[in-house]
Amino acid sequence: MIERVMKRYRFQPYLPDLLAALLLAVLPLIVFWQVWAANPHDRVIFGGDILMGAYPTRVYIHRLFNLGQLPLWNPYQLAGMPLLGDVQTAPYYVPNLLLDLLYRGRDLPYMAFEMLVVAHYALGALLLFAYVRNLGVRPAAALIGAIAFEFNGFFVGHRGHYNMFAVVVWLPGVLWLLDRAWSAARTRHALAWAVAAGLALSQMVMAGHPQVTLYCSLTILAYMMYRWAGGLRGSHGWRARLRTPALFGLAGLLAGGLAAVALLPAA
Repeated sequence: MIERVMKRYRFQPYLPDLLAALLLAVLPLIVFWQVWAANPHDRVIFGGDILMGAYPTRVYIHRLFNLGQLPLWNPYQLAGMPLLGDVQTAPYYVPNLLLDLLYRGRDLPYMAFEMLVVAHYALGALLLFAYVRNLGVRPAAALIGAIAFEFNGFFVGHRGHYNMFAVVVWLPGVLWLLDRAWSAARTRHALAWAVAAGLALSQMVMAGHPQVTLYCSLTILAYMMYRWAGGLRGSHGWRARLRTPALFGLAGLLAGGLAAVALLPAA
């Protein structure tokens, strides 16, 4: 009995965060209920570029992977064109790869691709929630901010432009992980958080929209400069002064190395 009570009180401080995270994950399923509606008369699909371009290309890449082939060339557009060289196809973007793995050996239905889009709304909200909570914002206020981010005009307006908002959902995650790296007390913890930031940054790059990636990268660079300038006031010694840009550089190098599989063919 005593052990149960102790476990309960250990778990209780995290309960508001867990409930908020659960709500943020479920909300997109409620808002976009017509995507997965069982009744075909209620069913409404995402239209626009995602239907005309992103999904057919995704299906073709998925079939190539099923055949054990690399997505190097697309003979079905124009007179043929590079497939891996088109950065918007994002064949090695991890969420796309997870979808390919889930439907390995089977055709990729449009609803599955739509649900991947819907999942990005939850991903962006959860990452922003983690970022603002790390800043010391209370759970209720962080939840309101995350909901506002989850259904902001850019996300809702560009739901048919999968690559564009898939880039932006990673932005708060990169900022959160960099903040954790910069504030970590031990060097190995700082390095671990910087590596995690690099992994998130690589996915932002590989999501497949160079213009939006550039805007987000400039935002991250400006944020690093802001954090660095603030940290210089109380730091002593050259190691402490270079800590912020060094961890940022580590994250950037890792992201660039991983994203090279998309950037080099595009170049």
